[in-house]
Amino acid sequence: IAEHYDPSNDCFALWLDPALMYSSARWPAGAPDLSLEQAQREKNEALCRPLRLQPGDRVHLEQAATLATLLGGHLVQGHIDGVGQVQTVNTQGEWRARIAPPRDLIEYFAPKGSICVQGVSLTIMAINPSECWFEIALIPTTLAKTTLGHLRSGSRVNLECDAIAKQIVHYLRHFGNR
Repeated sequence: IAEHYDPSNDCFALWLDPALMYSSARWPAGAPDLSLEQAQREKNEALCRPLRLQPGDRVHLEQAATLATLLGGHLVQGHIDGVGQVQTVNTQGEWRARIAPPRDLIEYFAPKGSICVQGVSLTIMAINPSECWFEIALIPTTLAKTTLGHLRSGSRVNLECDAIAKQIVHYLRHFGNR
C-alpha cells in the first residue's frame, strides 16, 4: 500500500501495491509453515480478493482518534464485519446508495444509526431488515473527500457495524435473561 496525502481535500488516499501488502497478522493454529512475510501477504491478498481490488485502486483511510481526541461523529474501530454489495446508486438530487449487507449483520442496523462503508462513517438513512438492505446518503463533502463517489451497482464494499450496537446485541444475546 502506498500512501499519498492530497492537501486540496485534506484526505489521505492509499493505492494497493502487491509488493507492499503487509499488516500485522496473528499466526493461526495449524497454519502451514510459512515465513511471517509470506503469511502476511497471503492474509492481505485474501482480504482484498472479495472486493476485487487491483493494484492502483484507491481505498479510503481516516486518521484514528485517540483518547484525547474531541469526538464529533460516530464511534468506529476499523474492523471489517462483512462485505456488502451495492444494489443501486441514485445520483439525482440527493445521492443515495442502497447496500445489501450479509444477512447476519442486519440486526446491528437502525434508522439514523451509524455504519462504516469502505472505512467512511455514515448515517443509515433507510433500512429494510426483511429484504436485507439499508441506504446511505452521500453529501457533497463526503463525495469530495472520500472514494465513495465511485460506487456503482454491483460494487462490493467493506462494512463495519456500529460498535455500540454490537455491544448491546452481544450483551442481550448472552446475558440478557439474567
